[in-house]
Amino acid sequence: MRGSRKRSHRFQKSQGFLRGLGYVYLLLATCISIFAGCTVAKQDQAEVEKVDFTVLKESEIPEELKSKIEEKKEEPFQIAYTDAGYTYVAIGYGSQPTGGYSIMVEQCYVSETNLCVKTKFIGPEQNRQLVQTITYPCIVIKMSDMGKELLFLGE
Repeated sequence: MRGSRKRSHRFQKSQGFLRGLGYVYLLLATCISIFAGCTVAKQDQAEVEKVDFTVLKESEIPEELKSKIEEKKEEPFQIAYTDAGYTYVAIGYGSQPTGGYSIMVEQCYVSETNLCVKTKFIGPEQNRQLVQTITYPCIVIKMSDMGKELLFLGE
């Protein structure tokens, strides 16, 4: 009887080891399957060519884009919209407590893989009297559709 207890005890130890090894393999297989589907998209910022664009008046903005801007205007946003061979880029800086803000396009160019846009948010002049009303500074630019992914560059 003693011999069978030792074998049984060894068998239980080896089962525990195999079970632990099974968990390791399961964890490894899960990690591989998760990371195998992940890819890193290349975001190329090296300028190849400047892009001609037009800053639009509110009356020139397509209605569908206007409604998207209206939905998002409370918070800072960046929207790309393509229609009829043109790309429209809308950039807003959320609600502001006064008027007097403006937005300037600092860069607009294509790289090998991206259409890159950089803007600058300009606050009101220091000694200027301002109307105390909530405003939603936004700029919309229009350019020919380049068929490239849009990349917003930080300020």
